[in-house]
Amino acid sequence: VDTYYSNRIRPERFNHLKKDSQYGMNYQVNFSFSTNPLKELNNRKNTALKFQIFPDVEKKEEKIMVLEKVKELDLYATSSNEKVIEIMEKNVNKFNGISEIGSFLGINKNEIAAIGDQDNDIPMLENSILSFAMGNSIDKVKEVCDYTVSTNENFGLVEAINIVLEKNSHV
Repeated sequence: VDTYYSNRIRPERFNHLKKDSQYGMNYQVNFSFSTNPLKELNNRKNTALKFQIFPDVEKKEEKIMVLEKVKELDLYATSSNEKVIEIMEKNVNKFNGISEIGSFLGINKNEIAAIGDQDNDIPMLENSILSFAMGNSIDKVKEVCDYTVSTNENFGLVEAINIVLEKNSHV
């Protein structure tokens, strides 16, 4: 819930966990580094919400082998980039999270538009009423989306927002 367990200290893998802070620790979570992170997790009587595996990108068969094993366990495996496999419970994905927040806020599922670029975005994009692939998206994302917009650097998000506003100009 609040701790990142790992058997390797690789700071570049933690950049997304940084927060902008003027004091104290500048990360959103605590870290626990040990030779056996699963044992450490059990010793602390904690449960894991997500596992990350960093296969050797030079060995494509390694990633395929991991994904095959995960399928046997009836878990949800996805990826937010080519260098990581993320493993969670079967029904944990971005669309289910957005749906839950939408329900809390009184937003109907058929009012949700989504934008993404990687495997982990696909359930959200497939289930949204309007979906956008960033220009730098992987091909699978572009295939499931209604629109492909420019890259982040070229204001693709602004393009998507303008399309949403245009589609809803009658509301």
